[in-house]
Amino acid sequence: MPSEWLPRSRRNGCPDRAGVRNTAAGWLAQAKGVVSSTAANASMFTAIASVIGQLVSDTTSLDTAQAAAKNRGHDEVQARNAKWAILKKSYRAACMAVQGLCDAASDEAQARAIAAAAGLQVRDEPTRNKPDFAGKALGNGAVRITVKVPVKKGARCFYEWRMSTDGGKTWVLLPGTNKCTTLVQGLTPTTLVELSFRYTSDDVISAWSNGVPVQVL
Repeated sequence: MPSEWLPRSRRNGCPDRAGVRNTAAGWLAQAKGVVSSTAANASMFTAIASVIGQLVSDTTSLDTAQAAAKNRGHDEVQARNAKWAILKKSYRAACMAVQGLCDAASDEAQARAIAAAAGLQVRDEPTRNKPDFAGKALGNGAVRITVKVPVKKGARCFYEWRMSTDGGKTWVLLPGTNKCTTLVQGLTPTTLVELSFRYTSDDVISAWSNGVPVQVL
């Protein structure tokens, strides 16, 4: 069930289901939190008042049905589940309505304030910085070398690879490939090797890259 606000960009967001029990009680608790928060900050949500009003109604209905289902009676549980399904729809609609307000916010600070006022936490997307060129020790004396394709999509590219075991003083050429990755095998475990590459595209040869050190396993 949605419990956080995960930004699509640096200031906008969408609901996330992490960390909340997917049970009627879990949904009810989260809905109550949003109902309480939006009521306390009603002036910020006048544009989506009808959507919030529906959530309030469905939250009250589920709360009543949940209390009746505590005795685990068959009919009561079925009735509770029906109210739960209705609440899911109105809760998601409320989240998307708040999403719209966040998308229309003038800046990141305002968008975050809107989300918080609705009782939704902000969880930033993790930064993923994949290196342009990297080597990974795989064990058993093998190392995988990978480079981010340095040319436009669809352009042909040939890669040359080289390796040094003395800190870049001398280099040994490795077999070239038409792919942006290659596997080096038969290396001595615990050895520190340095790897480098260059590429050829449209008959133009690049300079050799800086070396990347890898501890062989």
